[in-house]
This record gives sequence, C-alpha cells and structure tokens, in this order.
Amino acid sequence: MNDLRRVDAKTALKMNLKELREKKNMSQGQLADLVGISQKSLSEIETGKRWPMHDTLAKLAQILDVEETDLLVDPNMVAALKYHANRK
Repeated sequence: MNDLRRVDAKTALKMNLKELREKKNMSQGQLADLVGISQKSLSEIETGKRWPMHDTLAKLAQILDVEETDLLVDPNMVAALKYHANRK
C-alpha cells in the first residue's frame, strides 16, 4: 500500500478546492465571481497562502455542492478508507 501521510486542513483545502473546481470545469475567476471574492484571493486560498473567512468557505462549499467539512478532509485518507471499504 502507498505511504499515506496526513495533511493538515490548509493542505487538504487547497487540494480539494482545486480538484472540485476543475471537476466543475470552472476557472478561478469564475468561481471567485460566484463567491464574491477576487481571483487573486481565490488563488491565494488555493495555494495555501490565505485562509478563507468562514462565510467564504461556506459559499465555496455551496457552489461546489459539498459540505464545508468536505473541503477540509484529507483526500488521501478518504481514498484509503474507500479502498478498504471496497475490499470487504
């Protein structure tokens, strides 16, 4: 099995945010406009340079059709849990 390392919430957010945005075929500018922040601010959140305010996190989750906590969960651990659940 792969060597899985835990990631903190900031790292999980930037990984999940980019992946979910790309799955929706949205540019950073498009998502930023929908959230009501600048593209630069979204870029800084996506690269881990800035932590979003709670209302921004809530809007991101709503637009990306996930729970706020889903944005903060380590995607490596989710994949590992799904893998083990499917093996049974």
